[in-house]
Amino acid sequence: MLRLTTFGGCVISREGVAIISLSAQRRALAVVAMVAAAGPAGVSRDVIAGRLWPESEESKAKLSLRQILHVVHTQLGEPELLGTGPDLRLDAARCTSDVAEFRQALSSGNVERAALLYSGSFLAGFFLRQAPAVDEWIEGERAELARLAQRAIEELAGQAAASGAHEHALTQWRRLVAMEPLSGRLAASYMQSLANVGDIAAALRHARVYESLVQQELGSPPDSVVVALARSLRSTAPPAPLVSLPTPPDVTGAPGPVHVESVEPERARGIATPPATRVGSHQHVSTKSPAISVLLATLALVATVLLVLITRRDATQTPDVQESQAAANITAAPATIAVLPFTNLTADQTDAYASDGLTDELIGTLGRVPGLQVIARTSVFALRDRALGIRAIADTLRVAAVVEGSWRRDGERLRVSAQLVRASDQAILWSERYDRDVVDVLALQDDIARAIAGALLPHLDVRDADIVRPARFGSNDAVAHELYLRGRRSFYARSTREGIEQSRAYFEQALARDSMFARAYAGLSDAWARLGVFGYAPPALAFASAKQAAERALMLDSTLAEAHASRGHALYVADFAWADAERSFRRALALDPNAVFARAPFAIGLSSQRRFTEALDQLAIARTIDPLAPAINNVLGRVQVASGQYEDALRTLTEVTTLDPLQDLAWQQLGHLHLLRGESALGIHALRRAALLSGARDSAHLAYALAVSGNKVEALQIVRSIEEAAPTRDGLAVHLAIAYAGLRDRDRAFTWLDRGLALRASFMVGVPVEPALMSLHNDPRWSSILRQIDRKS
Repeated sequence: MLRLTTFGGCVISREGVAIISLSAQRRALAVVAMVAAAGPAGVSRDVIAGRLWPESEESKAKLSLRQILHVVHTQLGEPELLGTGPDLRLDAARCTSDVAEFRQALSSGNVERAALLYSGSFLAGFFLRQAPAVDEWIEGERAELARLAQRAIEELAGQAAASGAHEHALTQWRRLVAMEPLSGRLAASYMQSLANVGDIAAALRHARVYESLVQQELGSPPDSVVVALARSLRSTAPPAPLVSLPTPPDVTGAPGPVHVESVEPERARGIATPPATRVGSHQHVSTKSPAISVLLATLALVATVLLVLITRRDATQTPDVQESQAAANITAAPATIAVLPFTNLTADQTDAYASDGLTDELIGTLGRVPGLQVIARTSVFALRDRALGIRAIADTLRVAAVVEGSWRRDGERLRVSAQLVRASDQAILWSERYDRDVVDVLALQDDIARAIAGALLPHLDVRDADIVRPARFGSNDAVAHELYLRGRRSFYARSTREGIEQSRAYFEQALARDSMFARAYAGLSDAWARLGVFGYAPPALAFASAKQAAERALMLDSTLAEAHASRGHALYVADFAWADAERSFRRALALDPNAVFARAPFAIGLSSQRRFTEALDQLAIARTIDPLAPAINNVLGRVQVASGQYEDALRTLTEVTTLDPLQDLAWQQLGHLHLLRGESALGIHALRRAALLSGARDSAHLAYALAVSGNKVEALQIVRSIEEAAPTRDGLAVHLAIAYAGLRDRDRAFTWLDRGLALRASFMVGVPVEPALMSLHNDPRWSSILRQIDRKS
């Protein structure tokens, strides 16, 4: 049975496995989507041809359409899928579609089903070149379907609130503000829903972020209903203030009134334009810049991530406790800052990797300042180009100050401007401009880091000599350094096989120029480790290479935190050497407490050892440093599921999939969570989403879900199709074992687990706490599997 998914993208799958061969045929996909959206009435060939080829002669357009239809029928193996008459219709007996089921659910009054089906904008990210009529049609359908979905979700939220299911209602209101972030009515309803579950701090934060969005996008004050509700909530239970830098004597620091604070529309990055403020010898005068066009849904998701990622703990404390903790924070807590991505002002935008590299270097260097907490890369880059002001960014990341700046390369000369801005009043505490030769970029980074640390020194209990450790991990070869930056940029930007391979190639090129470049070896280790984890390379080869590169980096510099973390990861997933791996992880964190890249895999290892409390502690720290990182919250959801904290896991994983619907691992864990909660239909739905994104790996998990839900026929079809793909099945050993566990075929399940042990498959380390394998625990062979995984611990 075929299925067309149109909400959140455009994919055709068979038995939960995406049909990749049709993915590149965008016009073919567009035809199928147009026919599916038309429903039983169908759509005429002439209309489709006119949309696709508006400039072509009628005869040529019809010929082109016939060719497209031939491609569709051939690739899908369904010669009559769209019919043969003048009007095209999707044969529901051969292919289902989410858009058709969505409309059917609405017509039958099943708003819960409709809300579940609407998992993203219609054909999100889909477009055709030189086909404006298709784009216009997509926009029209997208707006209409969004309107219908919003009505259904709002009705569902009202039903949940009326029945006292406030958590369920909150989930629906969260979706609504993501769809309409500038609606005061929805913002107020969302805030009230937060208050209903006791999270008043998050409600007030959403009010501030909402106001910032309205100011920047519309240039108008916030809706009075939001202001009034915020005033009421604030008087009921005032939230703890953010940790902030003490106000200098020449700048007042009186607390603001109880209404929602006004926020000037600063630029999200580049050189800030705060109100006129004299600090030291610098005079800075504000200017207004035009509102930057943004993706509103993404903006709202950045705002709503505040709910649990960074504020849930505030709502559980009494006002007295909050006030006492806030007072302690001002005098004793470490300062918190975020380094925003430097604006690349060079005409050649291919130079962006270098300005991003400067941001990365500055984050890393400042992260080694004792007493200073620096937000990690993932979260600051998530806010890039979102047109959020300084205050909104600070509220989102919970920081007291931000560093922002610009980068301009002119031939062999480089100009960098940077400034440190306090979030509470946008006062510039420090600013400087540097003009250097390109070859001096490493020294430039160190100078900037030292200058900023010096500005923070009065607020930190450190000695001058301890401000910043010397930069020891670079290369004297400027070309090698740039190749390294390209590798890191590719590594962070793309988790596809091509992206990781590209990053590996850059690291290898950097090492070809400078064989003593420790950080490039650490980068190469990370690339190999990721290739092994995602099954893009044979696990034994990938992790052996990762370990070798990490060892080489440590030989060159034993204080490189990245190398210790990568070594620990490889030791555990490939050699099952947990005791040695734990020492490496702890060494990495001792060297760099801000090393989020160490805390996530460390938490996975702790969870696999059933040390759930320690794992959650590591993730709590990681989320403070990198609050918007989907990967961290993926791991958190995984640990919560494994430890039986199902309600917390549901909140975490729902937030991840709402923030980024392309997070396949989050959909996978959410699917298993629903199954554990007895919600088979929701579990299958989530795992179908995962399978569409990841292919064979999560198709095996879908087979498990179908099997335990009683559909063993479809489950077997999926498993057999995976096993027939000989080049890839070995990398799926653990996942196939899970599928066979669902089918109650223990012999085949243990055969694949043994295969996973032999291959050193990365997912074997999670086997001891994998809920889907619980049915195997009373088999004598299970103890043998566990002994082999733990034999070197």
